[in-house]
Amino acid sequence: MATGNGYILGAVQVGNNVIPGVSNRTLNSGIQRQTVQADGAVAPRASYISNISPNMSFSTYNFDLLASIGIMGRAISDTTGGAAIYVNQLEPNASVYAGTNHTKYYIASGILYAQNLQVATDGSADTQFILNTASKPQVYPLVETKNVALPALPEIALFGMGPSFINGLKAETKSQLSIDFGLNVQPFKPDGDVYPWWHYILGSQPVTTITFYDASLVDDLGITGAIDTQATAIFLRKRVDGGEYYPNNEPVHVKITFQGDTNFMQLAGGSDNNLSTTTYQINHLIKDGNTTIPMTFTKDVIIPDTM
Repeated sequence: MATGNGYILGAVQVGNNVIPGVSNRTLNSGIQRQTVQADGAVAPRASYISNISPNMSFSTYNFDLLASIGIMGRAISDTTGGAAIYVNQLEPNASVYAGTNHTKYYIASGILYAQNLQVATDGSADTQFILNTASKPQVYPLVETKNVALPALPEIALFGMGPSFINGLKAETKSQLSIDFGLNVQPFKPDGDVYPWWHYILGSQPVTTITFYDASLVDDLGITGAIDTQATAIFLRKRVDGGEYYPNNEPVHVKITFQGDTNFMQLAGGSDNNLSTTTYQINHLIKDGNTTIPMTFTKDVIIPDTM
C-alpha cells in the first residue's frame, strides 16, 4: 500500500565496495512490450513482453572503479558480491531516515562498463558507467530487500583538468576534454527467452575529444593530423578538499595513456564577443591483439613538465 513517502536514489555498491562520489544515477526496468494489431481492428488486439533487461547507469567522480575495471568492463556475478543500488526513504518534514527504512536492489549477474569520461576547465572529472543485467535462469534480475540500513559512504576524491601530451606536444589552453570508450555491448538472448543470458563485447572504438582556445596548435598538430609516434597522455589533477590542487610533484594525480593514435582537427568556431575554440579528435587504434585495448589508467602519479 502506498505510504505517501518520498524517496531518492542513494549509494551504489559493486562487490563489497560502496562507490564514492556517485551522481546522476538511474534504474531502468528494461521491459519491452510488443503489441499485435490484426483483423482490421484499429486498436491492438493482443500484447506480450518480448524483453526484460533491467539496467542501471550512474556517474562517479572517483577513479578507483575505472582503474579497477578498465575500458573492457567487468563481469558482475553473485560469487564476487554482485552489485546493488539503494533507495533512500525520506522522513516527512525532514531528511533521510536514520534507521532501517530503506530499500536495496541487488543485481547478481551482468556486465559493468564505462561509457564516457568528461571534464571542463572549471569542473571535476566524472565517468559515466552502465550496468546491464543478465539472467540465464529466466528470473527477474533485480532482488528487492526492504527495511535495510544505508551503507557508510567513503570519502570523495575530486580531480580537475591537467596537462595533456599529444604526440609529445604539450597541448595547453584546453577548455573541455572527453573520452568516449566506444564499447559495443550486445545481449545474448536465444531460444525465445525474455531475459538476456549474458552480454558480449563485440568491439571498442575509443575516441578522445579535446577543445582548445589556442588556435596556433593547428600549426603543430596539423589540420589532417597524423598517426602518433608517441603515446597520448592525459593528466587529471587531484583537488585539495576545500582548497585548490595538490602540487604537480606530489604522487596523487591520475594519468590516462593511449597507444596507437590518429588525431585530426574536427572543427573550429566561435561567435561575436566570445573566444574562438578549436576541437581535436583522437581515434585510438588497436594494432597488436584481439582483446587488448591500448589504454591504461594509473593512479597516484606526479605530473611532469614534459614527456
